[in-house]
Amino acid sequence: MNSLNHQGSRYADRGWDRLTRLADRLAGAEGLLIAHPGPADAADAAHTRLLRELPLPYVLLERAPAGIGDPSEHVSTDHAGGVYLALAHLAGLGHHDVALVCRTDAAPSRGISTGFTEGAAALGLRVTARLDWPSTTDCESFEEVLATQRPFAGAVLGGVLGSGATGLICFGDMEGSALLAAARRAGVRVPKDLALVSCEDRHAATEQVPLTSVAPEKFRLGSLGLETLLRRIDEPDAELRQVWLRPRLTVRASCGALAANPS
Repeated sequence: MNSLNHQGSRYADRGWDRLTRLADRLAGAEGLLIAHPGPADAADAAHTRLLRELPLPYVLLERAPAGIGDPSEHVSTDHAGGVYLALAHLAGLGHHDVALVCRTDAAPSRGISTGFTEGAAALGLRVTARLDWPSTTDCESFEEVLATQRPFAGAVLGGVLGSGATGLICFGDMEGSALLAAARRAGVRVPKDLALVSCEDRHAATEQVPLTSVAPEKFRLGSLGLETLLRRIDEPDAELRQVWLRPRLTVRASCGALAANPS
């Protein structure tokens, strides 16, 4: 099967423009896997019309359809469900006062925020703070992010601790690493003073205090997306697949699960 995998850069709007320009290169392709075409967690109506005008089947990766009437097939991470797993884990360790630090410029942000709100309510946890983390898309490396965000990380950490939270959900790993560094500078003990769970799992295992992480099933997501596309090619009249994959919780030292007393 000939295929063309289109991936936008840094969740930019130009991802959709690139897809339009690529239309004349689709000769011989039998299907499209489309990953990260824009900054939102779902396609909008205009983008859906663009996709439906393509002369071949497609499957979206990490982008939900535009709405209930959108027949686009997709395979996406259930970020809200992943945050619920993290909150339930913290609650099981004895943490009842929780906070969220969330990146503002990424597609998963809305699902993570929704999962935090609904999960805390379902588990009877007290939300003490919700803090936004500004965009880091201008940084070229992980180390540059940490250096750029150092002053901000200290302020965010102070806000979290000042709110009375003992458990923190943070999206994503770079932000979690910056907060860990801020904690070390301030003499805050992780996890004894603050239990931390990151949503991403890209750099989490390499930290001095390895981060407990909500880990999206990226390999499985890609393979299931390809499986869905091949099925659509072979069975054009098959029922639609719109799939949400719940992440795994990878438990490491930063949540205090190995300690006798998480507080």
